[in-house]
Amino acid sequence: MLSPPEADLVRRDGVLPGLATVLDPEALLAALAPVFPTADVRAASIRYVRYKPHTNCLVAYRLDVDGTESQTVDVHAKVHRLDAPEKLGKARQHAHVPGRLGLGRIVLEDRGLVVWVFPDDLRLRTVRRLADGNARARLLRRLFPDRPELWAGTLRTLRYKPERRYVAQLETAGEAQAVVKVHAAPRYQRAAASAAAFSSHPPLRVPQVLGRSDAHGIVALEWLPGRLLGAMLADEAVARDAVSAVGAALGELHSQRDARVPAIRPGTDVGALFALATDLGFLCPELARPAQELAARLAARLARTSPELRPIHGDFYAEQVLLSGSSVAIFDIDQAALGDPAADLGTFIAHLERDALGGGPAERVPILRTALLEGYRAATGCPASPPQPAVDLHTAVGLFRLAPEPFRAREPDWPQRIAAILARAATAAAG
Repeated sequence: MLSPPEADLVRRDGVLPGLATVLDPEALLAALAPVFPTADVRAASIRYVRYKPHTNCLVAYRLDVDGTESQTVDVHAKVHRLDAPEKLGKARQHAHVPGRLGLGRIVLEDRGLVVWVFPDDLRLRTVRRLADGNARARLLRRLFPDRPELWAGTLRTLRYKPERRYVAQLETAGEAQAVVKVHAAPRYQRAAASAAAFSSHPPLRVPQVLGRSDAHGIVALEWLPGRLLGAMLADEAVARDAVSAVGAALGELHSQRDARVPAIRPGTDVGALFALATDLGFLCPELARPAQELAARLAARLARTSPELRPIHGDFYAEQVLLSGSSVAIFDIDQAALGDPAADLGTFIAHLERDALGGGPAERVPILRTALLEGYRAATGCPASPPQPAVDLHTAVGLFRLAPEPFRAREPDWPQRIAAILARAATAAAG
């Protein structure tokens, strides 16, 4: 059942007729029931929402299915405008086989709704090949021509964002051997280039590229052992030293001036801020004006900055870091670019602030922020660089970008949580 804010959202976006269905697990199951007469779908849970008002809405689901080997099936449902028939036409070419969960696509014409059953994905077609044993062996042979021991490997899904990216662990004999990433076409070239842009230099480790296939949008990377920093942050006894070490590793990454990464086009960040403000204003009408005003303030401050550009990670936070002994592995470098080093530091701190607003220990954020900056500045030998105002600015920008996450993750009371993130972003911008 839709919450009152979601029901209001559906009412205001009348051009997406299937929006009420795609946002409501019970409604989606009811709509799919006639299509799966032999499959007992017992429950559905939302994993992720990607919504463009008046355009489309994609919702990733996990179905709890009785009678299947895995007991769970991933699907993603996407609702389109009815005046975009070409979107439904592509899906109609491979209609679902009644009674068989896992084949083809389900098209509900009257709602503008298409349901894709994993591994089917319109923009990640290689994923279906990887799910087939024979096709996977042929692809692995292409990725690892000199390592026949990997050709019969199996894949375990690590992360999957429909239509964007699929990440899996390649295993042989139960042992992790590599990470396999499949990217949608618009993102693949940049991700593949960024993966090879940096080199390991203590304390920094970056995964080595083991193979790639431009034809299939695949990059295979070295598997690095270690413990995720996100898990370590819960341990107060080790968190501060761990974050300090991460700051030092980030400083080493930023020092690799010969890294071949693209420059961020002027105005890209500013345009994205205003577009995001518009979307936030539609999600929460009462936040429309504060979001636009904050976007304008952040854009004006960004326009006045002229930092020395360095190769940066581009989306740096705790879940992109592994620690093993004295080494710090930084991965998921898909969005690397020439940019302001303060952007990586601010993004990391913004995630700490966001976690605190979600119920984490707020009193530890200043401690970890200080540890990050101390480690970074000690490694770079620049005790005042980047300047604190730049870090505060990019912390505010990072929080602003994180503001839609409570809705995307379907957190309880998501309008209030979005408002809290925006308020914290405004405070950071003023600091």
